[in-house]
Amino acid sequence: MALGLRHIGGRHALALAAAIPCALVVKHGWEVYTSIRAVYTRRVVSSSGLSENFKQSHTLKTLVNPRGHASSADRLALDLDLPKNARDLSDEVLLATFIHGFFAGKVLAIERLLLQTARPTLVSYAGLNPISASNQIWKTEEFSCETLPPVHSVVFGTFQVSHVKFIDSKESQAEPETESSVDFVFGKDISQFAGAHRFSIVRSSENPARVKVVYESTACNPTRNHHLSGILLQFHSFYAMLLFREGVSEILRMPELSA
Repeated sequence: MALGLRHIGGRHALALAAAIPCALVVKHGWEVYTSIRAVYTRRVVSSSGLSENFKQSHTLKTLVNPRGHASSADRLALDLDLPKNARDLSDEVLLATFIHGFFAGKVLAIERLLLQTARPTLVSYAGLNPISASNQIWKTEEFSCETLPPVHSVVFGTFQVSHVKFIDSKESQAEPETESSVDFVFGKDISQFAGAHRFSIVRSSENPARVKVVYESTACNPTRNHHLSGILLQFHSFYAMLLFREGVSEILRMPELSA
């Protein structure tokens, strides 16, 4: 009898051990769904190219791909119509809020936890300051929804800010189209993998009630002129869409837009 109970108990223990990870995966999946469901995939315009501004940027021409090697590229964009009480929100606030959702949201939660636990150094570029205690961001609470992280800041030991540019309201009214942006590089310039993300807010003077939120990404082998793995690129496209949707969802949760 005792042996039977121990046998049943062991089987139950194995079942429980298998059920716990499954339950955690389901819980995480539900949290991701609820955090991005406000932004439907069909609203997002996806393309395989980069803007000319990003192609010619210091981030790509000098840091990531100075030799012009073969690279992957993708771009996601979505138009947001701002209610009247949100039209005075600065580009920096919109970008900072998007970045908060992108890096501090539910989609990145598992990867973020692994990085926070291991504390790796996965980004290094000769043209940027080396990682130090003063320029690292490890906690989600360190992301502001009002200001962008300064150039050289390192996020989770993996992404480093290489460029920040934002247009003030006076400039946006004087030009037919303006673009504020922030670049994050990843990988290492002496390795076989390097790349960058650019997040942008684009405004048109013809339609001040609308802004375009743009995500651009590219990656390459900076030391050898080889194409990157197709499987890796397919996973990136799926993951990037989730992250982009969460970034935009974070903007939509702002009091000025959700009221």
